[in-house]
Amino acid sequence: MEVPQCPVKDCNILVDLILQSSSGDQFGAHKHNLQTYGDGFPLSDSIVTDIANDVPILSESTEVVRLMLRFMHRGRQPDLLRLPFDTVARFADAAEKYFIDSATGTQGPGSPC
Repeated sequence: MEVPQCPVKDCNILVDLILQSSSGDQFGAHKHNLQTYGDGFPLSDSIVTDIANDVPILSESTEVVRLMLRFMHRGRQPDLLRLPFDTVARFADAAEKYFIDSATGTQGPGSPC
């Protein structure tokens, strides 16, 4: 199985996890980043695993997964004002679901504050 690249431009972090959107697109991801930037990720009841490849299948669309992964990296975040409202609304739901602090501006359940 070919490992997909991380969708974040110029990311040099080793891909150690593959995620699949509800649309079927696969993304390279980093377990450490998901644990660091997404306190609620992955919720066992929010993912389904492709048994043959052990790839978590998220309920979020390709656009939303791509945004989630960008917000789970250091550096400049995308300008959400340039995106369609529907995409931003679905991303906001996912950011709350997975406690992506950099997108919500809040502290997740595992934070000391």
